[in-house]
Amino acid sequence: MLFRPKQPPLRFAHSSGALALDQASRDAMRSVFDGMGQRLTVLQLMPRIEAGGAEIAALGAAEAVALGGGRSIVAAAGGPVERLKRIGAEFAEAPLDARGPVAIGRNGSRIKRLIDEYQVDIVHARTREIAWAARQATKGSRAILVTTCGGDAPFNDAGKDAGALGEGDHIIAGSEHVRGLLIDDDSARDGKISVIPDGANLAVYAAEAVGPQRLTTLARAWGMLEEPAPTILAPGPTVPERGKHVLARALGEIAHAPGHADLVAIIPGELKAKDTYAQQLAWIARKRGATGRIFLAGALTDIPAAMMLADIVVSVPVEPLGQDPIAAMAAGLGKPVIGADIGATAEVVVDGVTGRLVPPDDPEALGRAITEILAASAKEKADLSAAARTWALAKFSATGSALAVIRQYAELMKAAK
Repeated sequence: MLFRPKQPPLRFAHSSGALALDQASRDAMRSVFDGMGQRLTVLQLMPRIEAGGAEIAALGAAEAVALGGGRSIVAAAGGPVERLKRIGAEFAEAPLDARGPVAIGRNGSRIKRLIDEYQVDIVHARTREIAWAARQATKGSRAILVTTCGGDAPFNDAGKDAGALGEGDHIIAGSEHVRGLLIDDDSARDGKISVIPDGANLAVYAAEAVGPQRLTTLARAWGMLEEPAPTILAPGPTVPERGKHVLARALGEIAHAPGHADLVAIIPGELKAKDTYAQQLAWIARKRGATGRIFLAGALTDIPAAMMLADIVVSVPVEPLGQDPIAAMAAGLGKPVIGADIGATAEVVVDGVTGRLVPPDDPEALGRAITEILAASAKEKADLSAAARTWALAKFSATGSALAVIRQYAELMKAAK
């Protein structure tokens, strides 16, 4: 097992926070608040204005509110606030990145002042500590608290994993998996939960958006120009819960099979040679005879180019995820995905249509799925690619997510009258 590349990681802005909207999407958003009889004011809460998953979802909702004619406000500790002007939102500074009981209490008071100052109708929180502060702030106020529960981390126990995010006046669950756990934990939540995955910016995760220079640069860094081979990519956090060791075992099952001797797996991540998990992956590779076929590729910032270079993208967590953006992004690029048949991953991958689902922690099943996809005919691969892109556009686009969120806002306001 080798560590590469040696050069600094590629820099690529996945999203400015603004949605990539066509005219039909703009028109749909502009019509959502029609007939409400008032201008809706929505306050999005986030620690900082960053390019992370939850923050991008919040900025998408903020842009959709502004396009719908509402007043869109984002409260955060800071960050590139110029993004907000581009999407028609306002900035309210608040130290929402502070942690701990004292900070929660102080932030509750700050959020209450913002609610009163801006006459906020809806407050939307996406992190647990901010949700505690928002719950405190909205009690007795005119504002409705919306929370989004279930990100791309393992989500097994709603009582433990949800916290205050499970106590909103309305809860947006990141997947049906999360919705089910929330209701199992407290049946009173049934009826106030909607399922809206955060979605991916599918204008970025589109084959035509990834230029040849980006592909060539990354292929050279990975040695793929000199040693072309069928490539399996396993993005996402390199931690045991994400099942990279399952892929290592699977590769050992098939690496020396006829026709697959040159197969390689690329595992991006920040691991170093002395990290425990890196040592575990190296030990598995040696034991399974796959040494030299598993590469820890270092930090990866151009995920679309990496996925385009891969023949198959693998997302095989051994614990169920609240959402699986990796699988959704790969589907947007038309890449077949092999996913674990648990949690949100099982909702993103349609077995036999957009990719394959395998039991969690089952290297033999994963190995069989890899060999089946690699052995498929050109037409079968093209059908998988087309179906994956169509499915992603229909179910997992950031634009569709933002539109669904503001429609939920409108429904809540109508019900409150």
